[in-house]
Amino acid sequence: MQGTVTEGLQGRSIEEDVEAAIKEAKDRVSKIERVIEGSNEGKERLSIETLEGLDLNIDVTTQGYTVVNQMQGGQTFESLHSLLCEISSGYRDGFAGSLFSALQGLQGGRFGGGNDSDQDNS
Repeated sequence: MQGTVTEGLQGRSIEEDVEAAIKEAKDRVSKIERVIEGSNEGKERLSIETLEGLDLNIDVTTQGYTVVNQMQGGQTFESLHSLLCEISSGYRDGFAGSLFSALQGLQGGRFGGGNDSDQDNS
């Protein structure tokens, strides 16, 4: 029954969504951990320190991710990724860099190495 009560974010339970969000964000923040505050069914809390040193407490419900401290308090985001992109330039830059690297890997490996290098051989 608990799965049905907490079903919501991106078709996953809150617990599953939090686990996926932690895994995705951990390399682009200084600290991220689940805060255990009793058995608050239908709600999770994350404690995050951004690369800029900003400490965030984030409630996770079926409505999304809400910062409960700092100046962003009260605003709810669909995902932890969108919240961190809004708040942390370090997270945003790290994500952009990893995306760029992944795209370069696709271009070099899958598509036979980019067309630019072929044109420069005169």
